Amino acid sequence: MKRTTSATPWRTVSSYNRAAPIVVVTQRGTRIQAFEDQSTGLLADQQDLARRHRDALATCARVLLSAEDLSQVDEALSALLAATDATSIFIEVNVVDETLGPCSTMLREISTSGVDQNTANWSLVPWAQMPESHGPLSRGEPYAFLVSELDPIEKALYSNVNALSELDVPFSVGGEWIGLIGLSDDRTERAWRLDEVGLMVAAAQMLEAFWERKMANEAAERMATASKTALKYQRALVASSRALLTVPDERDAFAVVLQALTKATSADYGFVERNEEHADVGLCSRTVLECDQNGPEPDGDEYWELVPWSRMPDSYAHLSQGKPFAFAIEDLSETERTLYTDAPHFTRCEINLPIFVDGTWEGLVGFASASTVRNWTAEEIDLLAAIADLIGAHWARTRAQDKLAQLVAAKDTFLASVSHELRTPLTVVVGLAAELKDHAERFDAANVREFIDIIARQSMDLADIVDDLLIAARLDGEIHMLPSRIDLGIEVNAVVEALGMDEVRVTGGAAAWADSSRVRQIVRNLLTNARRYGGPNVHVELSIMHDLAIIRVIDDGAGVSDAAVDMLFVPYQSGQHEPTQPDAIGLGLSISKALATRMGGDLRYTTEDGRTVFSLALPRTPAGT
Repeated sequence: MKRTTSATPWRTVSSYNRAAPIVVVTQRGTRIQAFEDQSTGLLADQQDLARRHRDALATCARVLLSAEDLSQVDEALSALLAATDATSIFIEVNVVDETLGPCSTMLREISTSGVDQNTANWSLVPWAQMPESHGPLSRGEPYAFLVSELDPIEKALYSNVNALSELDVPFSVGGEWIGLIGLSDDRTERAWRLDEVGLMVAAAQMLEAFWERKMANEAAERMATASKTALKYQRALVASSRALLTVPDERDAFAVVLQALTKATSADYGFVERNEEHADVGLCSRTVLECDQNGPEPDGDEYWELVPWSRMPDSYAHLSQGKPFAFAIEDLSETERTLYTDAPHFTRCEINLPIFVDGTWEGLVGFASASTVRNWTAEEIDLLAAIADLIGAHWARTRAQDKLAQLVAAKDTFLASVSHELRTPLTVVVGLAAELKDHAERFDAANVREFIDIIARQSMDLADIVDDLLIAARLDGEIHMLPSRIDLGIEVNAVVEALGMDEVRVTGGAAAWADSSRVRQIVRNLLTNARRYGGPNVHVELSIMHDLAIIRVIDDGAGVSDAAVDMLFVPYQSGQHEPTQPDAIGLGLSISKALATRMGGDLRYTTEDGRTVFSLALPRTPAGT
């Protein structure tokens, strides 16, 4: 009957009924007899028996008051056994087995031949199979019986036990029935005397005191252990926080974190991984650092350096949903189990915690055991979850610092670009205006008109630049719109004429519900962009697609690189760079997209047959009609 179980004490509200009679009657008669009924009783024998009982109880009290655990009570049991005519004395406790339910299991047994080291014959015996014993004992009453008179189910349990008669006395702590102390006799079917019952009841009361102290000590030890563990975890958390905040090199910081945590959790090694998207294999997990209690692996582990998540479906299902995943390798699905069994370093179990940055799953922090399959405690999971949050905050802070550095660099570039953009038309305007002011008599009427046209165009360029800057300053707020039905052909041609781009072809036609001035601003930016960066052939195509009016600005320039596409519509970023001069301000496209969106449309960049295409989509009718 012996088996491994995660048993816990069985609780009941029953306790001793001190007022109950101690004579217990079985189905077939009284099995506890008064001493005076013994025909052979002599006064000397009575006095000797009383002395033996007193000595046994004294020994029992001395031992149970000083014993720290159950292995030290053998002297007390031996003294009680010697004071009776029984052949065996034992202690059993109640447990709950996940499969069998409430059971009784033997903890200690001493017979006249010595200490019984093998209690497996009475391990996890279900109380459901001992109904006759369970009744009185669960009510706190002693119970005496002959094995031969037991119910057949209960009697069958004694087939491997030599006992012919038995006396059991329950003991409880705090109203909870804990177990029993009992005597048995394998020589004769005997009745138990009242003095023997009294002896065992007194011993049970002492055992209760011992057990209460034992439980209190165990609780204190658990609290002390929990406090030490909590302190150890707090120190690991503080060390991890300090490293992530102060150590400039990320690998060095992670080394401190993983060493602290592998020591705190007694894991064999830990690791940090980060997600990467690859065109050929999809989303992967890349190892940032792997570390045991002595430090990082000097050369890393090439096997785990980059692993597609498609090979780890079980882990992906949990981690991508923000759930911790603790597992033994043998419990994984075949695909993921094969990944682990083929690895050069053997692993028995792991626990992985997801790392999120601004709500996006970015990676994981994990710990593994190579020697045993272990159960990770709730406190360990909480600790690792806190570390995952710290790493997520570290990555978010690093990303913010990188973005801030980019903004600072963009600011410097922006100032240089604004200076360049403004200086060219201003130089022309100021220079020509000075010539006309100081030397007007040198020029004929045609020259004067030419100078005035140039000043007007350059002034318009200045006004456009200022307009873009003012719109950029209000992108995060409200931009005033005055939508109406407009002819896009008229708007586009007006911009072409104002820019002096007579070479631009405008074909097709369409009407839209939009703000005329904002549409002209967008078209001006697109045509200026085409003139500056595109090829010599610029074509504006107007069309209708369902409920949208489309303006396509097409040029035969080289376009932008794939890496620069994502930056086209980012403020103060330029998709083109001239090595001999400052970049353009980088506002035109971002402003144009923002204005298109505010008018219920969109602006997109594509390439078609080697040509660059910017497509502006605008609604044909007011929203809701």
